[in-house]
Amino acid sequence: MPACVTVNCEAIGFGADYPARSIAGDLKSGSVLIYNIVTSSADGRQQNTRFNITNTEPTRSAYVHIFLIDGATGNAAGFNVRLTPNQTATYLASDFDPGTTGFLIAVATDPVGCPVNHNFLIGDEYVRFSSGYQANLTAMAVSAIVGSVPACEMNSMKTVIAFDGVSYGELLQGLIANNLPSIADGNETLLILNRIGGDLTAGAATLEQIAGIIYDDWKQE
Repeated sequence: MPACVTVNCEAIGFGADYPARSIAGDLKSGSVLIYNIVTSSADGRQQNTRFNITNTEPTRSAYVHIFLIDGATGNAAGFNVRLTPNQTATYLASDFDPGTTGFLIAVATDPVGCPVNHNFLIGDEYVRFSSGYQANLTAMAVSAIVGSVPACEMNSMKTVIAFDGVSYGELLQGLIANNLPSIADGNETLLILNRIGGDLTAGAATLEQIAGIIYDDWKQE
């Protein structure tokens, strides 16, 4: 079957994908993936993250630049990977930046590193903390919008990726947790908040003031 080269290609696989202008989410594929927590220890045996990234396109390779952002300093370590059609690649955080806790952003690019529209990336991660926390989390996907991926200057080390609903889909603006198990029952909830932004060659943006409301099971604040 020949590859589709128009802007209105049918979705690959089972069923239609979410529209490119839809908000970021973990039930879709995209050109940008956000893994909300990545951690590792120096030896990687007690605390580590195994993350997977898949190119669901059956005919085209995917070039991906991965940023691993240190949550304490905002500094980013980066590396490039190439995924063949339908390939899933698996990595350990301890192999790239051991002892760091933060988050990870994966961006579809062309072979020289310029962002491209390749809304066929999905991913997930298994994270384990030495404190006992562990979870399997799906990466948040953000779609590129046809005809609006930012121009890339070949002689520059930087380009702007705007999650504005024009170049890429918008990010979430709020957070709702529908259940916080009781500490009295031996539970302990870990809430993770990230700010996606800033200049990743100099340092990611930091969280500013946030506010929220907690209700008990009697609907009391």
